Amino acid sequence: MELAHWHHGCTEMTTFLQSAMGQMETALNFQLAELKVMLGMIRDGRQPIPADKKPEPVQPKVTEQVPTERAFTLRVVRWVDAHGIEQVADQYTDCNLTLAAAARGKRCHAVTGLNDPRRRELLNAHGGRHPNRAQALDLNDEQATRPPHAAHIESVLASGPSGES
Repeated sequence: MELAHWHHGCTEMTTFLQSAMGQMETALNFQLAELKVMLGMIRDGRQPIPADKKPEPVQPKVTEQVPTERAFTLRVVRWVDAHGIEQVADQYTDCNLTLAAAARGKRCHAVTGLNDPRRRELLNAHGGRHPNRAQALDLNDEQATRPPHAAHIESVLASGPSGES
C-alpha cells in the first residue's frame, strides 16, 4: 500500500494481492480442519491412507501395422480402412488403400500405381477440394466395382458353348 501512490497500477496490484491473501486464509482454515479430522479417522481405521499423487507412467499403445498399398486415384473412391473408418479420396490424389480395396480399384480402373505416367500431370489437379462421398465409387462393394457389361459376359459364359444352360 505504501507504494501505491508512486506508479499507475500499483493500487490495482495491491488490491489483488490483498484479495488473494484473504482467499488463501479462508481456504487454509478449511484444509487444516479437514486434515486434523483425517488423521483421527486414519488412526481409527475409518479412512484409508490417501494414495500417492505421483502419476504412474503410461505405457505407449502398440498398434499392429496393417498392410496397405499406396495408389493414385483416377476417380473419387471410398473404402473402409483396417480400423473400420470410412475413408474418401478425391480424384487425382494419392491414398493408402487396404490391399483388397486396391485390387478392386485396379480391376475397375478407378486407381492405378504411383508409377503411372498420368500421375505426373494430374496429381492434385483439383487443388485440394473436398471429395463428394455420394459420388465416390465404393471399393468395398464388389458389385459396384464390377464393370456394367460383366453380368452379360458371365451369363454368356455360364450358358456354355451351345448357348444352353
